[in-house]
Amino acid sequence: MRSVSKTFVGAAVLAAHSKGKIKSLDASIFDYLPDHKVLAEGHKKEITIRHLLTMAAGLDWNEQMSYMDPANDETRMDAAPDAIAFFLSKPEKQKPGSTFNYTGGATETLAAIIKNATGKSADTFIADEFFKPLGITSFEWAKRSNGSVIYPSGLRLRSRDLAKFGMLFLNRGLWDKKQIIRPELIDEAVKVQIVTPFLIPNGGSVGYGYHIWRPTIPVGPNELMTMTMAEGNGGQMIVLDFERNAVTVMTAGSYNSRERSTAAVYEQVIYPVLKRAQKVGRGN
Repeated sequence: MRSVSKTFVGAAVLAAHSKGKIKSLDASIFDYLPDHKVLAEGHKKEITIRHLLTMAAGLDWNEQMSYMDPANDETRMDAAPDAIAFFLSKPEKQKPGSTFNYTGGATETLAAIIKNATGKSADTFIADEFFKPLGITSFEWAKRSNGSVIYPSGLRLRSRDLAKFGMLFLNRGLWDKKQIIRPELIDEAVKVQIVTPFLIPNGGSVGYGYHIWRPTIPVGPNELMTMTMAEGNGGQMIVLDFERNAVTVMTAGSYNSRERSTAAVYEQVIYPVLKRAQKVGRGN
């Protein structure tokens, strides 16, 4: 799933918050990282869980290059003996909360917070809170050479199970009469919480929620489409359409490619079909 994994970790934070294990999204991350409090210096003291969810920790992190490049900070983090210490040791660049910067270290740190808040590793917590109630039995997490789980990109799932996870969001955190995530937290998660620097031609833009993308894309003359989606390197996508009550799942294998093949399929094929179906349903 590559970076679709990030959305699962973000949702797990919301589930832990819903259970009262995480008291506030605005709590300092160091409240839940006792082994790393020595790194709480300068503006780093101000980094909150919400800042990690919105990729706005303010640290100097560069992931905008090939993951095969040894200078990529996520690649460097994977080779570090302590991934959390590697992330939190990065220099301050902006004030926390001010600027979006795509950061695998934020997801890795959220996973550590889940473990310290719930007493369960993040992968176990995700299995207990999501996979068991949703009937997901076939899954695995890739691991680093030291045996640690790769939380920013290591999850592997079947397409049908991705669709179940998407339905959990579409149902505002409710599954089989069980409220796994509080509905207001789902509402917050899928809203634009921060604007990213990524630009789309002809009036498009890319927003970000809580580990969820919110791109606005031109799809015709004077028409913009806003997508709510999890997206991973290679063409893995879960697209949520709350207006039309639809979840779309697509997978592909174009890893490390800048081609947006599955996104183009959604924009050019699936979205027009959903629009036509909506018109038919309204009797037009």
